[in-house]
Amino acid sequence: MRLSILSIWMFLCITQFIQAQSAQSTVPTQQTASSPDEIVVILNPSVSSEGLAYLASKTIPVAYRTKAGESLAAIAKQRYGVAARFRASLRELNATLAAQLTSKGQDLMWAKLPEDTTVSLLPVSRIAQDVPVTVSSITNVKQLARQFYPDVGPKTLASIEAANKGNVGSTNLKPGAKITLPWVPSVQVLRVRQGAGQGVLASLQAQHIGKGFENKFGLLEQPITAHSGLRDIQADEKWFVAGVSAQGILPQDLKLRSDVIIGVLDSGIDMYHPAFTHDLWTDPDEQESYVEHVVNETHGIDSVLLNNDVTDVEPHSHGTHVAGIASGRLLKEWSDAFASSDLDDRMKLMIIKVVREQTNQDSQTGKYEKEYKVDVGAVLVGIDFAAEKNARIVSGSWDFASLPQLKRAIEAKTGMLFIFAAGNGRVETVNGEELQVGFDIDKNPVYPPSFKSPNVITVGALDPNGDPAYFSNFGSSTVQLFAPGYKIKSTVVSSSPTGAYDTESGTSQATPFVALAAGLIWAKDGTLATETVRKRILDTADPDLKLLKESQYGKLNLLKAISIDTDLLQLKNDDIVRGTVMSNTIRIAADGLSCASTTPVDVTRAKVVRLITKFEEDSSLLVTRQERKRVKVCDSSYQIRTPEGNVINKQLSEISDVVWHLRK
Repeated sequence: MRLSILSIWMFLCITQFIQAQSAQSTVPTQQTASSPDEIVVILNPSVSSEGLAYLASKTIPVAYRTKAGESLAAIAKQRYGVAARFRASLRELNATLAAQLTSKGQDLMWAKLPEDTTVSLLPVSRIAQDVPVTVSSITNVKQLARQFYPDVGPKTLASIEAANKGNVGSTNLKPGAKITLPWVPSVQVLRVRQGAGQGVLASLQAQHIGKGFENKFGLLEQPITAHSGLRDIQADEKWFVAGVSAQGILPQDLKLRSDVIIGVLDSGIDMYHPAFTHDLWTDPDEQESYVEHVVNETHGIDSVLLNNDVTDVEPHSHGTHVAGIASGRLLKEWSDAFASSDLDDRMKLMIIKVVREQTNQDSQTGKYEKEYKVDVGAVLVGIDFAAEKNARIVSGSWDFASLPQLKRAIEAKTGMLFIFAAGNGRVETVNGEELQVGFDIDKNPVYPPSFKSPNVITVGALDPNGDPAYFSNFGSSTVQLFAPGYKIKSTVVSSSPTGAYDTESGTSQATPFVALAAGLIWAKDGTLATETVRKRILDTADPDLKLLKESQYGKLNLLKAISIDTDLLQLKNDDIVRGTVMSNTIRIAADGLSCASTTPVDVTRAKVVRLITKFEEDSSLLVTRQERKRVKVCDSSYQIRTPEGNVINKQLSEISDVVWHLRK
């Protein structure tokens, strides 16, 4: 049967329409030539109205849809912290709306706007704000101020005193007290019209707006999978329990007395995963937050989009997997002590989403692929948010090129401990096989893992054999310690093909074990300084000789790290005796010398942390808060009084390690 010309024409039209619709549904929208640049600005708290007007003329505004009865003044107050200095900028950005309201005898700033009125806002968040802070574990005024100000001198302390009408004082505050910190500098990520970035950066200081730099992008550490050359090592599913030396932890080791918050700077989380029912931090001051609310509860911040939706969209559930480890959820599955503890009540996860999804076209294949990038502006905003909301620990698994601004931001937060993944190496061909192979970050630094900062711990990944995982970066002066990072089973997005749990490998999996250790120490004693917690974790790490070639301290020992309130004797059969070591003196000779002449070491005065009786050949290792040195121990035995009052005597030949409780 022959088709008519009209039928053929209709068929072709329909075919073209279907092809067009298909193309629209699969091909991402291309960025136009006017796509924006991004800059990071540390705004001067006293930035003028003229300075803000300049930013308004150069940046791309954000659209905001009002709630019924909202005024622009109220929106500005919540978003910016102040409203008066934004009036000129907001009038310029909303000139048409202003004219409409004026014709009705209403003012743009104060008119109660109908629901879903679209207004344009200057894309900055709070500036010059008086930050309300609820005092938690940091009770010293000066130490608390260092979380927010680059320099804390007499003038800063005086301004804090004045802002609180003389009710602060110069010493310590009570936990739970609410104080105001005035004129806190703020980090802004601004989208400026393409090509305007350098001009705006050059004008920032000249116009007393602040300091700035071009936003930089880094990569989220991707897990090592079969597709990226994951070598198969046979191991029990719960091998990591012994890998962090948690098998000996008893209920009395987990007497938690303080609340602590861990900030997880990652790709977000599955907020409705059943494992996190009680583990997520909730913002007690969410109504005062400048973050746009797009979900019902605030468990953190998307510091890229500045809203409170922290949903994990990364295909490997990276943030959800990491959060499951940091929460202690894995150990609750395999340890009765963790299962019966009140860890869920004391330690909370603050989710800070720093990952943005980008779609790029491969120039050779033409295929579109999604990348998940981390930008430094979002990280800086996230760090400030974590500090403001009293997080003590930040866990991160991403890297950038060297950024002095990021290093300064980290070191300024002296009350916070930052735990970073060492990284998963690079692809190399080994015996004809393509593998992700770790490299020495002492020689080839990556950041922030290579920052040698006093409040940073960098973590490499351990395999089930106790060796550094082949994919883990290493560095004898840059990587502090190792923790399990091979085939760790943890939480993933509930809708994943594998279900709500799956195994992943990488230094990203090792890092949250160390964050958990820090969280447990602070949950036992919230008054400890950051330096003290960091030193405790490192000094109690097991100094395995093969690991000391690729790290500073060896591998994480969770039991010894958290034993801050009791002494431990570890016997050579791995039994642990808890109590109080009765002798306050250790008799030692210099390494390699005989015990004919000995030197007494006062345990309390020297702040002795531990004594490893057989470290290398005939040497012992004595660890104090100040130093680590090889010695020869000349004591024949040690006695320990148990909590029940029994005195147990053990010969030195029976003991492998003595760990003393934490002396402040």
